Amino acid sequence: MPFLLATNTSPAELLKVLLLAPIAESYNISLVHFGIIMVVNLAVGFCTPPVGVNLFLSSQIAGIKLEDMLRDVVKFLIILVADVLIISFVPALSTALL
Repeated sequence: MPFLLATNTSPAELLKVLLLAPIAESYNISLVHFGIIMVVNLAVGFCTPPVGVNLFLSSQIAGIKLEDMLRDVVKFLIILVADVLIISFVPALSTALL
């Protein structure tokens, strides 16, 4: 199933790390915390339109129309966005074990 390769976030992560890591360091943001923020943001991005690769693939695999799936996914996307905000603004929660 070659279409599953489209969900790989490695190229996006690599490009964003190269561009944004020096900026994060200049603002004294821990690189571990920055990595966590970046991965969670990419997870949200891959589940939301217009890119929404994971959303399109899962609707195709399940045989459900995208509009029907969106009604159920919106609840989870609200939780994911709240998670991004909490992880971004309360770094002690995401880096407590370091």
